[in-house]
Amino acid sequence: MAAATPSDRRRKVLIATDEMEVGGSQRQITNLLTGIDQTKVEPVLLYFRRPSFLLERIEAAGVRVHCLPKGGRIDPGFFWKLVRFLAVERFDVIHAYSLTAELWLALARLFAGAPRIISSIRSTYDNYAWWQWRLKQWITSQSSLVISNSKLAGDQAFRRMALPASSLAVVYNGIRPPAAGLALPEDRAAARGQRDFILTFVGRLGREKNLPCLLRALHRLKAEGGRRIGVWLVGDGSERARTEAMIEELGLDHVELLGERSDVDALLAHSDAAVLPSMREGLSNAILEAMASARPVIASAVGGSPEIIRDEETGLLFPSGDDEALALAIARLYDAPQFRAKLGTAARADVAERFSVTSMVRAFERHYGAAA
Repeated sequence: MAAATPSDRRRKVLIATDEMEVGGSQRQITNLLTGIDQTKVEPVLLYFRRPSFLLERIEAAGVRVHCLPKGGRIDPGFFWKLVRFLAVERFDVIHAYSLTAELWLALARLFAGAPRIISSIRSTYDNYAWWQWRLKQWITSQSSLVISNSKLAGDQAFRRMALPASSLAVVYNGIRPPAAGLALPEDRAAARGQRDFILTFVGRLGREKNLPCLLRALHRLKAEGGRRIGVWLVGDGSERARTEAMIEELGLDHVELLGERSDVDALLAHSDAAVLPSMREGLSNAILEAMASARPVIASAVGGSPEIIRDEETGLLFPSGDDEALALAIARLYDAPQFRAKLGTAARADVAERFSVTSMVRAFERHYGAAA
């Protein structure tokens, strides 16, 4: 029997991230690992902290998951365990999704004799300090390839790092179409029945999502009166307490914090529109998921969002931080159900054409093959 050639050998690929809590990158890692062709690729997931139910989905797909706990910002014991892990496993390709995973893997590979990493750009990183940009610049210079989930974020990052973009590739996030006929979750039936219009936010409750802008817009609409709007905030994070306090301060009793949910598709299916008021974004899964559910999205025109949403055709864009413009957009969708339905139908068709999980996974597989 002829020996396998380098081009047809099954590649051993490590996907690494700092944490596996429920966030945009983590959902995309899940889509990748549950969709990758395991006849060609042997995938392994490495993470350091914060597990979630996403790991169950990954393991159910037959993917090996390895947790290497990290004790603090500097943890020598963790580092040498990582070196040994790379030396023993002998991966063909290492793809890191977060800055900390990139940093430790870029360093550990030097001691383990492992291949150069593929690093990632998942946002515009507007909140990075100078030292984080210096780290990102060094990591990028040590990478065989950098994969960005939006063209704008990738181009901006390379300009900021003063590096040639010859090693940059763009792979858009992928989304699976939701199942048809999803039932309204039982705990939402009463809330849905009390409102004519449900607006849903899905995402980590972090400062970058700018929920105060949304709450100020809702306060404006409440002052006008006459509209029976319900708002579901789906997710959790560091800004939860601040968000709860602002909801109470503004008297927004129609805004509900639902926490992390595994039934997001069903919630979106029984919403009328979705909203994302972020100050910065890479390429938002929340936008793609809502569009795949035929729901129009109102989003701030930041990061990769204008690469997804065609304003007035598949959704509505507004200037980041402009709560008056956001309030007007919400009122417009509330008052025009036919326009709302038209946007949602066009959004679903556009996502199916440009942002499928299959397209994303095949693109990653091609890059992994080239890197190996």
